[in-house]
Amino acid sequence: MSPLFKSKVCPRTYRGKGSILIAVLALTALVSFILLEFMEEATAKIKYYGLFYNRDDLRTEAYSVLETTMAVIDEIREIDNALHSPTQGWGDPLRYSQVTFDPSLDIDIRISDETAKFSMAQADPLLFNMIFEEMGISLQEAETLTDSLLDWVDEDDLERLNGAESDYYEDGEDGYKPPNEPLQSWEELRLIQGFDTLFFDEEGRPTEYFNQFKNSISLYHSSPVNLNSAGSFVLTVLARLSGFDKEALDTYISGSDGERGTPDDRLINSREHPFFPTGMAGSGGLADLQSQVLKVEVDVKRGESSFLLTTIASWTGANPSASTEQMYVETVYSADGKIIGGRPKKGTTKVKANAGATLGYPFKVQRITENFKI
Repeated sequence: MSPLFKSKVCPRTYRGKGSILIAVLALTALVSFILLEFMEEATAKIKYYGLFYNRDDLRTEAYSVLETTMAVIDEIREIDNALHSPTQGWGDPLRYSQVTFDPSLDIDIRISDETAKFSMAQADPLLFNMIFEEMGISLQEAETLTDSLLDWVDEDDLERLNGAESDYYEDGEDGYKPPNEPLQSWEELRLIQGFDTLFFDEEGRPTEYFNQFKNSISLYHSSPVNLNSAGSFVLTVLARLSGFDKEALDTYISGSDGERGTPDDRLINSREHPFFPTGMAGSGGLADLQSQVLKVEVDVKRGESSFLLTTIASWTGANPSASTEQMYVETVYSADGKIIGGRPKKGTTKVKANAGATLGYPFKVQRITENFKI
């Protein structure tokens, strides 16, 4: 080719095009980064609002499951004239009722017998000391725990030998007073002399002593212990108090597989039953054969959303008849004005927490919480 036709391109032109390309690539990377960050934030918000708004739907489902569960329990109570043990069928209420719910839901129902434990309200120094002794606590520490707990809940300011009253707590770092009323929560143990160091570690976490005590004592009833559902620890303490053969009783109730809480468990449904401990007469009325107070936990999940409904219900002193003409209320309120439940509106719009007697419910709701374990 003739030199006349050769093309000359200035190196500066190449450098200019390269700079533009680099700028475009940098801008593209920046936009991609911003878009990615936006998408991550938007996804997180969508996920959050999905969980938040889905909870209302799960709340409705949880109350529906609870009503089904309570209906099953009461139907079995009417058929058998008493509640003795989940072996009667109320341990798996959805299977018994054959009621179906949305298949996308993961429903978990846990029913525990509060009367499988000793009553906090009925416990005396002898029982407390024996419980602490069985837990492996020294006699001196057990006496301190017993006297301190009784001082905390009694109505006077008279300090027991190993206990503590207002003067002790007011002189402490935080300066508070005992409520002089029954325990409302297990968290109160953190404030009581002896319990604050034995039942909680240095970081404030509950110890095994705390768990054992909570599993053997109930805050929600004043009834005798139900022998049909009492655990091994409670039965051991009862046997020491009354002198019956704990192993023989446990073996009979456990059934052929030798395990409590399985379908083959047997029932003791009357005091004339051959396996009812004859020594119970000397136990101060601490033992019986019926489930009077139940804790029902309904946990409903869909994906990552969940709703927990926990209810303490009693059949002691409840109205055994139900008036269908009065069973419709819009909202049920607790004493402090918080919503604790509801039914379809038909006439009545508001009912106080003690509405069970008026409406004729066969059970009485002592406490109900949402997304909070008790």
